[in-house]
Amino acid sequence: MLLQFSHYMIREYQTSDAQGLHEIIGDPDLMKEMDHPYTEKETEEFLWKYGLNDQPYVYALEDTDTGKLAGHIIYHPYDEDSFEIGWIIHPSYQGRGLAQMCTEQLIQEGISNGVSRFVMECTAENSASRHIIEKCGFQYCGTGEDGLPVFRKELNASSCTEMRYIV
Repeated sequence: MLLQFSHYMIREYQTSDAQGLHEIIGDPDLMKEMDHPYTEKETEEFLWKYGLNDQPYVYALEDTDTGKLAGHIIYHPYDEDSFEIGWIIHPSYQGRGLAQMCTEQLIQEGISNGVSRFVMECTAENSASRHIIEKCGFQYCGTGEDGLPVFRKELNASSCTEMRYIV
């Protein structure tokens, strides 16, 4: 996948992105809403497992002016008929509307590939993410199997459907 907008690009990860990714998922403040801050070793393992494979679950958000990673993008099948969208934006890039722009770009990418249902998750305490999620037209639909609130956007339906998970 390669999506370009403004002076940013959502692209597949490269092995050379390990340090930039670690600056994002190793940051204790950014990861307080997630599992935990990743060590350098955990970041490298995560990158190989989820980003550097034939069907990546995560992507790099690059500032094309500087070549630096501006964020970490989540985009993959969530259940049998939905794609999950998510992001973690580097602190120096926050406040620029990037999360919303990325969400809109990923929805358009999904639509062009026949996807009409999208899912986002965030912790109940993450009011900033929840605000963006709702601003992008997602509606709260319950709690996922991981205990996180789940939000859906269905382009061909007016209400949320029962969630089914890929095992």
